[in-house]
Amino acid sequence: MATPDNIVTGRNLSKIYRQGEINVTALDNISLGIAAGEFLT
Repeated sequence: MATPDNIVTGRNLSKIYRQGEINVTALDNISLGIAAGEFLT
């Protein structure tokens, strides 16, 4: 995933939102690499 061309790298990302007594998993151990010149929408 990580290359010398990546300008942003995230590894093992997780995010859980709590809604009352309920847990909502938005991200579950994801990794992300964004290379120079890539666009996110």
